[in-house]
This record gives sequence, structure tokens and C-alpha cells, in this order.
Amino acid sequence: MPRQRPLRHWRWRERRRPGGHYRNNNVSNIRIAGANSTIKDVKVVVDHNDVDHLNQRDIRLDAGSNVMVNNADIQLTRPNGDALSVLSGIESATITDTSIYMGDRPSRGINVSANTGPVRIADTEITSTGADEGGNAIALQGGASGEAASVIVENTTVTGNASGATGGREAILASRDNVTFRELTVDQPGTNLRQGINIGGDNCNVVNSTVSARHYPLVVRGENTLVQGSRLESLGGY
Repeated sequence: MPRQRPLRHWRWRERRRPGGHYRNNNVSNIRIAGANSTIKDVKVVVDHNDVDHLNQRDIRLDAGSNVMVNNADIQLTRPNGDALSVLSGIESATITDTSIYMGDRPSRGINVSANTGPVRIADTEITSTGADEGGNAIALQGGASGEAASVIVENTTVTGNASGATGGREAILASRDNVTFRELTVDQPGTNLRQGINIGGDNCNVVNSTVSARHYPLVVRGENTLVQGSRLESLGGY
């Protein structure tokens, strides 16, 4: 099968990209910037790594406001970069109805850079596998203290047997302030002290969620974290 060409847009203007199958491109399979841009109903696959392909991100959001990813099917059987990157030039973005599968290599599913605008992740399923490898299903990077725009993760499920050995011990890393997890389900039975959520930012919330992990289901390092109506379980009895 010939390699599908990547979608790359350099001019910051509205873009709509409905449908399509993108596979094994270097740097990014789909790369988009511009206000009111949408990626919808796409399938993106990384199952082969050429020797000169050092970073095969599936979807990369560069810049713009009201940028949306809807109904994306992302399959990384041979991960070689983030499944979905949200870079600091994003003023606001929404990721909905998306499915991500990450194979047995250290990798990140949704990686939100520091200093983005508000980001919402909803109705999304992430599976992170690998008995000997780890990685963050969701990584929310730290912004300036007290000034980070909000990130909301709701009605989202994180499953799989990823290990806590390498690439990120926790399934979800929240290093920034003002993050809310709502109606979240995390099930992480993996070995090597695999954790559920690690919150390093201030003013974060875990509401009406269920989190189970081999090690600690929730680690809080920041201040003013609210945990409400949630069930937390250490599968290893820690």
C-alpha cells in the first residue's frame, strides 16, 4: 500500500478536514493551524517506523482558536511520538469522541503543552498497553503558576496494562493548574508501580470519577485539590 501523504497547513486560516486515512508519515500525519479548524472522521495509523522517522505524531494541533478534533480513530501499534499533540500556540481546542490505542512502547496519548489556552477532552477512550513499557495516556504540561488556562477532561476512559517502568509511571499526568477531571474512569492494573492520576498543579478537581491502579490511584502534589464523589482504589493494596 502506498504511503498516504501527510496533511500540513502553514497558513493560519480556517481548515476543515473530514474523513481520510493517514499512515506512517514523519513529524506528523495530520498537522493543522488556524481558527475554527476541524479534523473529523479520520483514521490515523502508525504501524511502521522507517529508520529516518524520528517522531511520527498522529495529529498535531499547532495554533488557533476553536480548533476541534472529532471522531478520530488513532492506532499506534508501533508508537514513535505522541498520538495527539496540542502545542502552545493553541488558544482553545476541543477533542471529542476520539479513540486512541497505544502499543508496547513508551509514548503519550494526548499531550497538551504548557501555556495553551483552554482545552476540553470529552467522550474519549484511550488504551495504553505494554507489560514492560509505560507512558502517559494524557499529559497536561505545566503552565505559569496561577495563570494556566483550564483543562477539562470529562466522560473519558483510560484502560490497558501499561507498566509504570518507563515513559511515565502515571496514566494521567497533570502538571498544570486549573485542571478538572469529571466522570473519568481509569483502570490501570499494570506492573512496576503503575499509578492512576498524578496532580502537580494547584486548584484541580477530581469529581464523580473512578480511578483504580496497581500503585496509587491518585497522587496530589499541588495545593487546593478537590476530590468529590469519586472512588479511588489501589489494586496492590498500597
